[in-house]
Formats: sequence, C-alpha cells, structure tokens
Amino acid sequence: MIFVTLTLAALAAAGNENSGVPGSDGFAFWAGEWDVVNRSLGPDGTWSESGRARDRVHSLFDGKLALEQWEGTNLGVEITGMSLRALDPTTDRWYSLLNWPGADIPSFALMVGEFVTPDRAEFIAGGGGRQTRYTFRDLTADSLRWESAFTTVGRDWQTTWTMDFTRRGPPLPLEELFEVPADRAVRCQRPEARQYDFLIGEWEVVEEQFDEDGETIHEEEFRLRATPLIQNCAIMELFQSLDSGRQSLHVRSFVPTGGPHWDLWTIDSETLRFQHWIGDADELGREFHPMPVGIPKPAGSPKQRQTWIQVEEDSFEWEIQESHGNEWIPRLRYYGIR
Repeated sequence: MIFVTLTLAALAAAGNENSGVPGSDGFAFWAGEWDVVNRSLGPDGTWSESGRARDRVHSLFDGKLALEQWEGTNLGVEITGMSLRALDPTTDRWYSLLNWPGADIPSFALMVGEFVTPDRAEFIAGGGGRQTRYTFRDLTADSLRWESAFTTVGRDWQTTWTMDFTRRGPPLPLEELFEVPADRAVRCQRPEARQYDFLIGEWEVVEEQFDEDGETIHEEEFRLRATPLIQNCAIMELFQSLDSGRQSLHVRSFVPTGGPHWDLWTIDSETLRFQHWIGDADELGREFHPMPVGIPKPAGSPKQRQTWIQVEEDSFEWEIQESHGNEWIPRLRYYGIR
C-alpha cells in the first residue's frame, strides 16, 4: 500500500537545492507517474518478482495534500488502491488515509508516520500482538523503494513485500483527475455502492454559515467536482472556493461488512486534519455522524451530524448540524446546482 504527498513549490523548483534530497520536502519529488516492480518473499525464503503496477500522484490544496492511485498485480491478483496524505501542522506528523478494496470490499485505514532521516520514512500501524510497518527508502528524484514488514510480540521485523519505483512521467495536471473514461472498469457493483453516483460531475455550490440563533453570518460560492476512484469503489468530491481560496475534499465508500454503512473522510485546506464520518446505509437522506480521529475534541463540545435534506437530478441540499439540548440546529448548509 503506497501513500504519497507532494509540495508544489518543490515541484516547480526542479533542480533547486532541495531536488537532491527528496525527503527535505516530504514526498515532493513523487508527483507524477511511476512504473512499479513488486517482489515478494516466498514460503521457501527466496525473493522473486510478483507483479507490476502503475502509480499516479496528483497534487491538491496547493501542494499540501496528495492523492495517489495505484493499479497493478501482485501474486497473480489484480489490485487497485488509493491514498491521501498530508502533514498535520498541529502534531507535525504525517497522516495517510488508505483505501485498498479487497474482494471488492472497500476499507479505509489511517496511518501516522514520520521521516526518521531525510531519505527514509516509516509508518507503523496495529497494536497488541501484531504490527505492520511501511518504509520508504533510497529516495531520489526518479526512484525509490517501498517495503512492507510485520512483527509479532518478541520477534524482529520481517519484510515480505517490496516495490521498486521508476519515474515514468512528470507531475500530472489536476484536470486529469476528473476525466472519467466511458469504458472504465467498475468494481464494488452492489446497488448500495452506487447511491452517490449522482454527484459525479461538476456543480455550483453555495455554502451558508449560521450562528447559534440560526441567523446567516456568511455565504460563499464553491466549485464542486466529483469523480469515481479505485474503479468505482469510492467517490471523491473536491470543493474549491471561488472567493477565498478555501478547499475541502471528501472521499466516501460503501462498506457492506461489519454492519453495512458508508465511510466518509474529509479534510480541508485550512486545518489539514482528517475527519471521519459514518453514514446510514439506507436511502438518500441519511445521516453521517463523526468518529474520533487524532486529538480529541474538548469536553462539552456540541455533537455534530451531516444530513442530506434534498436530492434531485440537478440539485441537492445538505447540512452540518450541531446539537443544543434536544434540538439539532444547522451551522453549515450547502446548496448545489449542476
């Protein structure tokens, strides 16, 4: 599983003092297209090539957020996956959001990591009896190696899968993200997984902010573009302000296991912090409730929920609401027109 980030300033400055030390600007050098060679450790303890892939990395939020899309094979299995990655300024840690559907079942995971040296980054997940570590090493402008390792209690780390990346092309234009080919492969074909397909395309959106008395205190216009990811197992929605430069990104997938539900992750350009929401798996009009991520909210903070108020072929309306006593009041309302 690969997750990447980039910085537009570094991309524009190819050949400057940072270009020789990729890790000095995070994963700035990784923007673009890459050819990937997979190698796996066999049961007999020998390594062999186990598949090939293509990796594409796009820059978002003026270089503060990266989207990676990986498609290829490993050990005879076709794999597609995505990641989002940003540096949280409040914790100074890298956060990676991953979604790699296995058996056509999407599954989000959030990992936290850091650069231990300028050309080596490590990310560890899990706890208890087993942990997984992803390592990025030997970073150059045109190549790198990724390694997956695991450990159990009292044992050393054992690497079982590596990827060697070789640059295929330069940074990709953002517009390429929203070009949806008519013959695209479609996984995750359950009818419930298609409930948000109506968002795919471009919308004009007005955001209305309210005070605690329900009075409008601010309005702002946004451009919304939505596109399918990981062969239709997820939908990404990018909001870009036409007034202030604010941006936010939403990625959602229908998860049919563990009690069918929608997983929604959001991040905005001002805080660069991921938020996690769980939604009902019923008809549109469902609610999404927040889940804890990272630093907890202060005690006594109002509860929140997202609620879809109305959906038509060419319009929608949804709100972010807060609880005050026994009443839910809108704090943000979004009107969308195609």
